[in-house]
Amino acid sequence: MTDLATLLLNRPDGFPRLRGFDLAGNESACPAREVRDHLLPLMEKCLHITIHAGEDVDVSSIWEAVYHLNAERIGHGLTLMNNRELMKRVIDRNIAIEMCPSSNFQIVGYRDNYLPETGDHPIYPLKTYLDEGIKVTVNTDNPGISRTDFTHELHRAARLTPGGLSQWEILKIIRNGFKASFTDRNVRNRLLRAAETDIVQLIQEGFFP
Repeated sequence: MTDLATLLLNRPDGFPRLRGFDLAGNESACPAREVRDHLLPLMEKCLHITIHAGEDVDVSSIWEAVYHLNAERIGHGLTLMNNRELMKRVIDRNIAIEMCPSSNFQIVGYRDNYLPETGDHPIYPLKTYLDEGIKVTVNTDNPGISRTDFTHELHRAARLTPGGLSQWEILKIIRNGFKASFTDRNVRNRLLRAAETDIVQLIQEGFFP
């Protein structure tokens, strides 16, 4: 793994080949604590890390991703709401939760306001996380399989949220995406300021009520 990390991270011009490492797959097949030693070379290179956790298994999977693998972003994180103390720690550490509405609906099953037959399904936790102050982002997860894109994911997120999502909540989710980016801080801030400038202009033009 050390040689692999060196190969992946080093370029003659000094620019990193990778911005981050994403660990995904069957959570129950291999707990996060069992792969820590394998990821240490990447941690030693200070590579950003996102871990698939808490999609359809116990919240302990998220705890292990945070404490054993130093995750900066958690993919899905659906069971986080089952541990209030861990939720507070996620907020304190500014860890992002990458939610994937279409994939989560297909794999786990949540109430869709447009589908009456899903009325007895659990409520999607996205709005709860937003209200708690968690840095929630919306993502496509597997666009080829789910046949989706970012715009459709925002629409699906609104469908899965009781009462839908306001324009300001959608803007907050988009802003969280900029803030959770693994790019350099200066680049991230520059992109965020540019996006905010565009939004201010749209407000001034009356685009938002």
